[in-house]
Amino acid sequence: MPFAAAHIPGAYGLSLQGLHSVGMDNVVGYLEGNMTAWAASGLKTARLESISIMELKERLDQDELILIDTRLQSEWDEMHIANSIHAPVHDVRTRYAEWMGDKPAAFICNTGSRSLLAGSLMLKYSGMKNVINVIGGTNAWVNLGFPTVRGGS
Repeated sequence: MPFAAAHIPGAYGLSLQGLHSVGMDNVVGYLEGNMTAWAASGLKTARLESISIMELKERLDQDELILIDTRLQSEWDEMHIANSIHAPVHDVRTRYAEWMGDKPAAFICNTGSRSLLAGSLMLKYSGMKNVINVIGGTNAWVNLGFPTVRGGS
């Protein structure tokens, strides 16, 4: 069962090696068995909405969400989606309050891995329910020929 579809509330959407790479390596437990068994037992689950690049484009055009780009500064400087907010994934723990409001917060990276972690952090720290992970990331955005900007634009 994919993390976004169902996970233990408060869990992070990243492997142990991935957690270590962003400085979150004080793991206090793990799920013995699998998420399907957890859900089948009737215990509480959480979910993280996932959308495609096409849906992201439509929702950005309608000004329905805010987009947070969780890539590194060098990746952001090279190319990013206009009007997105730059916040490397590790900054979500300290900046999440900036994005709390009426609009959903959507997270993007190159492919969807870092943004999945960022979304799970946002869920945990903010308590918001309208948090989104963008599947395919900026790679898919570029592959579809959608516009990007360079530098601090």
